[in-house]
Amino acid sequence: MSLSWKATVTVEVVVVATIFIAPLSGHTSPASVSVERALTYDSARHEKTHFSPTEEIRYAVLVRVSDTPAELEVSWEVSNSSRAIYSHRQKHEFQPGYHAIYSPSTAPIDSAGPYVNSVTVKTGSKAITRKSAFIVTAGRACMFYAPASIISEEVGHVGWAFRLTTGDRWEFGGTENIWAKDNWIKTGTWQQALSSFRSPPVTASRYTTFRCLDWPKAWMNPVAADKTARAAHSRPYTLTIDNCLTRSVEVFNAYGLSLPPGELEYPKNYFESLPRTTEGVNAPTQWGPLQRLR
Repeated sequence: MSLSWKATVTVEVVVVATIFIAPLSGHTSPASVSVERALTYDSARHEKTHFSPTEEIRYAVLVRVSDTPAELEVSWEVSNSSRAIYSHRQKHEFQPGYHAIYSPSTAPIDSAGPYVNSVTVKTGSKAITRKSAFIVTAGRACMFYAPASIISEEVGHVGWAFRLTTGDRWEFGGTENIWAKDNWIKTGTWQQALSSFRSPPVTASRYTTFRCLDWPKAWMNPVAADKTARAAHSRPYTLTIDNCLTRSVEVFNAYGLSLPPGELEYPKNYFESLPRTTEGVNAPTQWGPLQRLR
C-alpha cells in the first residue's frame, strides 16, 4: 500500500509532558519540548476516530517548543493487529511556539478494523511516544432523495445504496413507481452509483441529495441486503406500506442497521430525520450530513 506524507505546522493549544534538551549550536539557553497525545484528524482538520476506506487521515501529534529552536525527529508507526501498515520518519527544526505536526495519509481501501497510531517525538537520546486509536469501517449505507409532490405537497422519493465489500464495490437501486419495469438494481463503483442516481430509469425521479452511514464490517450483511432488495421488486407495490421508502429501509436493515419501518410516513420526513434514527443503536457514527448529488 502506498501512502503519502506531508509535514505541516499549525498552531494548537496543548497540555504538556516535557523533554529538556541541550541547546542547539549558537544558542545559550536550553530548549524544552512538550508533547501531548497523538491524534487523528479528517481532511478538514476535525478530530475523528472513525474513517471510511479511502478517506484521508491526518496522523498528528501536538508539541510545544520553549525558549530556543529545537531539531526534532518525529516518527509515525500505524498498525493493525500488530501488522505495520504505515511508517514515516522526519527531522525538522521547530521554532519556539505551539505546533501541530501531522502526516496526511489514506485509510486502507481493503482493510477495515481497529488501528493504533503511534507517534514518537525524539531529540538526541530522549523520546516520548504518544498513541491514539482509530477504526476504519468497511460497511456503508446511503439513502438518496428526490423531490416529489402529490397535489402540491412534497412527499419525496428515496433510493438506496450499500457497499458490497471493503473495496469500491456497491449495490444500489430504487423502487420508482408501481410498475416493475421501472424498478432497478445495479452493481458498480461509487461513481457509477452516483451516475445512476443522476439518471434513473424514470426521469421524474431526479435525485438531488443523499446521506450516508458508516458501518462496521462485522455487522454488514450484503448478501441478505441483496436478497431483500430483489424480493421486494417481486411484490405488488402499495403506496402507503410497501413503497420506495419501506423497501429502502428493508434493504438497510437486512444489511445490518436497525431503522424504523417507515410505513405511513413521507419519504421526505424520514430522510430529513435520518441523523436521529440510529439513537440507541450501537452504531459507530450517526448519519452524515446532507450532500448534493452533482
